[in-house]
Amino acid sequence: MIVSVKKLVKLSIPTLPYEHIAQHILNGEYELSIVFVGSQRMRTLNRTYRNKDADTNVLAFPLTDTSGEIVINPSRTKGFSVLHLLIHGMLHLKGHRHGSTMEKSEQELLKIFSHDKTHRDRYRRGDAHSAGPCC
Repeated sequence: MIVSVKKLVKLSIPTLPYEHIAQHILNGEYELSIVFVGSQRMRTLNRTYRNKDADTNVLAFPLTDTSGEIVINPSRTKGFSVLHLLIHGMLHLKGHRHGSTMEKSEQELLKIFSHDKTHRDRYRRGDAHSAGPCC
């Protein structure tokens, strides 16, 4: 598992065990890039790759079967925690689509990582369980 994190925005981002989370969700040999960007860059990406001229909070780009990129806009979390958006993006990289199955998986994973004593208090920011659709 190779995980790289890039911060292209001045806002602070929580310290998360990114590699541990990715290993749990994506399994095995995977190369993941996580990039934190601002609203302008996110809007450009959303317009370029999804034909939606709007800012959003998370985008996931599967590159191959064993690599992908998640882009998160921390200023546009819409009531979600960065952990929730990260999990959401990873599930998209695994091929999940929006719906009840994906939401159930997100909630189960949020419970695991929200209650994991090794990192629970390092990233808690807001209520990851109470928000509407994210993307």
